[in-house]
Amino acid sequence: MKISCQYGLEVYQIYSDGFHLAALGLQADKGRLKALIGDYDQTWATFTKLKQEHASCATLYEDKAFLDKPGMGAMVDELRKAVG
Repeated sequence: MKISCQYGLEVYQIYSDGFHLAALGLQADKGRLKALIGDYDQTWATFTKLKQEHASCATLYEDKAFLDKPGMGAMVDELRKAVG
């Protein structure tokens, strides 16, 4: 149960970080964007580690959009390139 709750929290945080980045886009100052990208990267690392360390962890979330198009990670990478 604990792993399932942690999984849900991490997926929620990935969406939260991604939506903040999408909402601000390039309108935010570079410092703020870099901080948000750092938050996303940290959350993604924690999520990946959770799945690797716990065999019972759900594996439903994949970084893909509708019809297997690039997911949120691709958007974050574009912002990452833009801020240097």
